[in-house]
Amino acid sequence: MNVIDTPGVLDTSAVAHMKLLNIVKSKVFQSDHRKAQDLILREVYKVFGMAPHGFNAIVLVVKYGARFTNEDEQALNLLETFMGNESKEYMILLLTWGDQAAHHAEEKGVSLDEWIKTWISKLPPWVRKFLAEIKDRVVLFDNCLKEDKNPEAFKIQLCEFIEVNVMFNK
Repeated sequence: MNVIDTPGVLDTSAVAHMKLLNIVKSKVFQSDHRKAQDLILREVYKVFGMAPHGFNAIVLVVKYGARFTNEDEQALNLLETFMGNESKEYMILLLTWGDQAAHHAEEKGVSLDEWIKTWISKLPPWVRKFLAEIKDRVVLFDNCLKEDKNPEAFKIQLCEFIEVNVMFNK
């Protein structure tokens, strides 16, 4: 299995830039708009070129606690447009900063699973809809775990991610 990192595919600044360029109709800005679209298209084409036989998983990485903006929604829609609706069958949402989520759960005296479900329930409707469409494949990653300092917890975290991937590829 290969891992392909695609920085910028869901870059919301590109989406915001495109939105601004749609408002201002001068030729200079239209040229910039086309450049931003070309950049995103090149990144998506690179992904397909590196995975000619398809994908085992498409991992979308988001920081736990992050605000989901209209630009995030537009970036996700853009990705789905390029990759097709069937791409959702391979998507996993990876939430980083799991240590913060664990801290918040502990402060509230609830389990981490219960805390994450509560947090997700408060997200914008489009995010909850997207999560339902990807069959709630959400994995929480603790950024503070170090393989050399806490190898057992690190292995468990890695196994949970692999389990989510294997479970939906059956």
